[in-house]
Amino acid sequence: MYPLNGFQKGQAVTLQVDEVLTGPEQVAQRTFDQVWLCISTPALAGPWLDALIAASGQAVLVSMTPGLRDADRVAALLPPERRVQGMIGFISWQTPLSTETRDVPGIAEYLPPWSPSQFGGAEAPARAAAEALSAGHCPASYNRRVGLASALGSAVLLAAIGGLETAGWSFDHLRRSPTLGLIARSARESMVVAASWHDQGPPVLRLLVRPVLIRAVLRIAPRVMPFDLETYLAYHFTKVGDQTRHHLETLTEVGRERDLQVQAIAALRDALG
Repeated sequence: MYPLNGFQKGQAVTLQVDEVLTGPEQVAQRTFDQVWLCISTPALAGPWLDALIAASGQAVLVSMTPGLRDADRVAALLPPERRVQGMIGFISWQTPLSTETRDVPGIAEYLPPWSPSQFGGAEAPARAAAEALSAGHCPASYNRRVGLASALGSAVLLAAIGGLETAGWSFDHLRRSPTLGLIARSARESMVVAASWHDQGPPVLRLLVRPVLIRAVLRIAPRVMPFDLETYLAYHFTKVGDQTRHHLETLTEVGRERDLQVQAIAALRDALG
């Protein structure tokens, strides 16, 4: 691994795993406190999750997926005291990217300041998850409203990612593109839908999401990140492109069910093809 924070910044750190399990029958032979789902939202589909939960005994399931309906998928399989929802507050990728030079491939990871990973749901195991990460120098905290925080954050992020993809993953092209207006409208609509899903009114902060703000972020963010942000976003969100599309489709469906405005969300989804 290549940490991009602290005194080991940029230096390779080797971690040795204890073992790798590849099936529920192997999981059933062990005892676990928690099982973490570190996958994309579309990967939740299928019978494998049922088999994993059945094999994991009384372990708490910690889900890090960002989908609006993901918590319902897990809730159908587990009681409240065995469910924790998490929101990722760090960035990692398989390195080297095309613009990086590292002799030994690995995982690079960056912990942005003031952006701890957050955990909610069953309080005791949620706090245990946060404390375990914090003990390993990965900032984390308990947030009983993490579902709402994750939904609102994803609403803005994935609208921007969808727009960036239509611009060929180029910050420069996007800054000069009329797509900025579509991104802003889609993000505002998405925030209203996400808040409604969590029984909240339209968030006032949505009014700040305008093309001028997005344009400013596109100029500033690459200068403050200690890595090639543009290349990273293209790499990562191409890999999970089905999640971006799934997210926009879900927001459109939920919004229509609740008679909310979703024209921009639907238009952005259509633009992705």
